[in-house]
Amino acid sequence: MSSVLTVWWAASPLALIAGHHLTAAAPVLVWMALTGVVVAPVAGLVVAYAGGHPRVRRRFAVMSAVSLAVCFLVYVFWQFAMECPPGDPSCSP
Repeated sequence: MSSVLTVWWAASPLALIAGHHLTAAAPVLVWMALTGVVVAPVAGLVVAYAGGHPRVRRRFAVMSAVSLAVCFLVYVFWQFAMECPPGDPSCSP
């Protein structure tokens, strides 16, 4: 089970990129990517704690930290992107 969750988490960026380029499957792929970034590390930690595997717990703890850092960076980028809406003449140099 931990291998499946690891592959799901690792495939999330690929699914996000594929969802950007494939219009027919975009909603499914984007949903898979976003839930993979958030749900897979948490579910992996639960499975690792239930199974009592310390190496797997460390792997999912690192995955959770990386996911949290990515989510934080996306949030910060979103804040900077919203500071100047597209086409606003006051933001143009």
